[in-house]
Amino acid sequence: CERGWYGSLCQYKCHCSNNSCTKCDMGWFGPACQYGKLYGPDDLITDADDATCVTNITSLEVVWNVSYPFTWLRLTTRHEGE
Repeated sequence: CERGWYGSLCQYKCHCSNNSCTKCDMGWFGPACQYGKLYGPDDLITDADDATCVTNITSLEVVWNVSYPFTWLRLTTRHEGE
């Protein structure tokens, strides 16, 4: 395969940070960093920091202008008691 590509048919592009899949390049995640992130319109909800907490909203709507295959969603929440 050419540099930066791998797989039995060289069909996968490497999105690993420093060519080591212990960390993905920004905007990529999952096994072998092969899933691209679909960011919404607001950086606050997509900063990739699980410690960030948005406390002043009760609902959120994200609308994309084009269709994407959507297979799963990762959402981190925190419940601080009542």
